[in-house]
Amino acid sequence: MNVKDDRFYDTLGFYQLSWGEPQPAPTACDFTVAFSGWPDIPTALENSATIFPGMTGKKLLSLGGGAETGRFTANNLQANLQAIGAGAVDEYDGVCFDIEVCDAGLESTFEQCFALLKGRGKGVFVTVSHSAPYEASDAATLMTALLASHNIDTLSPQMYTTGSENAPVLDPNWALPWSAWADAVPAIAPSVAFESHYPAVVSFMLTVNPNMNIVGCCIWNTKAP
Repeated sequence: MNVKDDRFYDTLGFYQLSWGEPQPAPTACDFTVAFSGWPDIPTALENSATIFPGMTGKKLLSLGGGAETGRFTANNLQANLQAIGAGAVDEYDGVCFDIEVCDAGLESTFEQCFALLKGRGKGVFVTVSHSAPYEASDAATLMTALLASHNIDTLSPQMYTTGSENAPVLDPNWALPWSAWADAVPAIAPSVAFESHYPAVVSFMLTVNPNMNIVGCCIWNTKAP
């Protein structure tokens, strides 16, 4: 990892919520994720329109989320494929897939979405709840595919549950041990509740694999706890 502004970052980003008062971008911010919590591109675009102009660095449209309203299904992923192919997300630099709640059997369609985005020159950022999606009956199978994907630029385990914790949550969830992440193909940029949690998260992830390619982080709260 390179040192950036006395922190261990190659890449530093944050989640900008599509509701409420916008939070300030961190110093030396490389990318912003427009987070609305919706899994389909039209609704995500509509809800993110007001924050798009103020996004810092590269702009990523987020799809999915931790609530039932963010559930990925075969139908909305197929619709997303069509929307990507039609250029619906071309004003963004990439897409963040927040895969926490999803139906089973979607790994192939996710990969098609990733590949199509890469073919259009877009970045692909995938974040999951802790070590795997928490609400997916085949979470381990899906994670095996995500960890081996060459079409994901960055994979981001969420090291929090509520996003307001005073310390990072380092436990894996029910579906997959952290050891499964040891040989991940995509670069790793953990999602942290607060920027101050990042050093402890890096130290922990390096116990999984001392050579893990950790390239930065994405912050949920940019205001100090």
